[in-house]
Amino acid sequence: MKIDKALYGKDENMDKTLIKNLIQAEVKDLIYEIQRQQVMLDSDLAMLYGYEVKQFNRQVKRHIERFPEDFMF
Repeated sequence: MKIDKALYGKDENMDKTLIKNLIQAEVKDLIYEIQRQQVMLDSDLAMLYGYEVKQFNRQVKRHIERFPEDFMF
């Protein structure tokens, strides 16, 4: 995500806070609640981490021991 300094000022701390808040808001929009469980789609997670969905799922399956039990169903 590219933030134009002309729009948001030159204060780097303010810029970092703004970016952090924007990212948190965007991620919150990707979390769904299904049967009282918070869920994120694999396509959204892949996008956040910069992978193709197929590649992301392959990596999760290869390293499943690194994830909590309830990471996927």
